[in-house]
Amino acid sequence: MPANIKIIVSALIVLASLVTAYFDHQAGAEGIMWFVIGPGLLMAVSLWILPGSKKDASTPAQEDTSETP
Repeated sequence: MPANIKIIVSALIVLASLVTAYFDHQAGAEGIMWFVIGPGLLMAVSLWILPGSKKDASTPAQEDTSETP
């Protein structure tokens, strides 16, 4: 995944988790607030740490050699 897309997605994830945590805090749910921030940060960090899937270009596509009736 290109770096500029990762930056945008990471920013949206962090923003969404912070907005949700803010509203949880306003509602009086202090404990839930940290359970929202934690996975949000974990998702944003894992986007940068874990490698993305790559298509294996060295293996050619299999041709369909079956006969049709």
